[in-house]
Amino acid sequence: MSEELKQKLAELVKKKIGQNSYERFSDIISEEINKALLNKKIAESLERKGKLDDASEVKKLIKKIKKRIYYSSRVFYSAEGEHVSILERGKNLTAILEFLKKLMIEKNINTIVDIGSGTFPIYFDAFLGEASPKLRYYAIEKNKKIYESLLIYSKKSKMLLTPILADADTDSLEEIYKNINNYDKSLTLLLRILHTLYRTKRLNLVEFVEKIGSKYLLISEPKFSLVKKNDISKKEKAFLLRLSNKLKANGTISDFEILDTEEEIFVLMTK
Repeated sequence: MSEELKQKLAELVKKKIGQNSYERFSDIISEEINKALLNKKIAESLERKGKLDDASEVKKLIKKIKKRIYYSSRVFYSAEGEHVSILERGKNLTAILEFLKKLMIEKNINTIVDIGSGTFPIYFDAFLGEASPKLRYYAIEKNKKIYESLLIYSKKSKMLLTPILADADTDSLEEIYKNINNYDKSLTLLLRILHTLYRTKRLNLVEFVEKIGSKYLLISEPKFSLVKKNDISKKEKAFLLRLSNKLKANGTISDFEILDTEEEIFVLMTK
């Protein structure tokens, strides 16, 4: 792979998307450029072309990068770096917290693994208050700034909060689940993240869920799009139903239940 070509592409992407977006999403940009140049035909074609701006391969690459950045910023973080799922819920955040607390009591949950947690554990700990000291909470978060804020908060949290700096599809998931001392009392959260992981990383969702080593799995998707506020509830519900039925058919889960709230759709899976 030509380092000079790689640098030229990086500079061109920066010019097209702006310095701020380039710095914030440098991991996505680097990954997509590397993947493009691993294709020998694309690399050789670009090496031959003097001006890259008009190359069809570059236009496709930039379009793909913009799409990934859009989905990442739309679902995970605001421009200020705060987790979007918190902002989206707004006045309904309390309803979500109450729903989770009720679920914890009903299923006697003592361990939560929150994949793509954002700042949600902080809100949850404050909401639980004195009810949380026996709860072990693993917060998996890839944004370093949010991870550091969770790390600072963990020193004073009432629950046993363990922040982990990692991507959602990290291999360390298996190690985390090995530390769960009571499988029947464990819950994994995938709140407003799974469909986006599928779009941006093209994960095999069946294989991904198979790796999750908790008794219960709670997945949620929004009913309304963040940007245009369009009603996407039918599409998201269909997505959750398709996945749940596949997992039940192959024996990964024993049962599932679809739950509706004002702002989002949940599916509670039991392994």
